[in-house]
Formats: sequence, C-alpha cells, structure tokens
Amino acid sequence: MQAMRDNPFLGHEHHRPDVGAVEAARLLHEAFGVSGELDELGSHQDRNFRVTTPTGDRFVLKVARAGLG
Repeated sequence: MQAMRDNPFLGHEHHRPDVGAVEAARLLHEAFGVSGELDELGSHQDRNFRVTTPTGDRFVLKVARAGLG
C-alpha cells in the first residue's frame, strides 16, 4: 500500500480526448477544408486518425488533449 501513496504519477493519468471518427471528420473539414475516410490509430494520450482523401492522399490527424503541446 505504501508504494501506491509514494507513486508520483498517481492522479496524473492521461485521458484521451473524447473524440470519435465522426467528430474528427467534422473538425478536419472545419479546420482544414479536407474530407476523407478516417481510421483511428492507437495512442495512449491523444486520438490519431489516418485520413485518406478521395484523391488517395494520406496523412495523420492528431487530436491532442488540452494541456499538451
């Protein structure tokens, strides 16, 4: 039990933004004027989506949680 009280990371867990593919697609279009198919990629502290545009271009959209730069 002592180890848990001495853990400097306790209370500083990283919670990923609550953003799904539909919301990410809306943000992508509003911020960059881009649309495409989104596939979520894995991440521990943010949301990453592989975007494939109708012309076949591919890139990553990162939605970081507030407070991370």
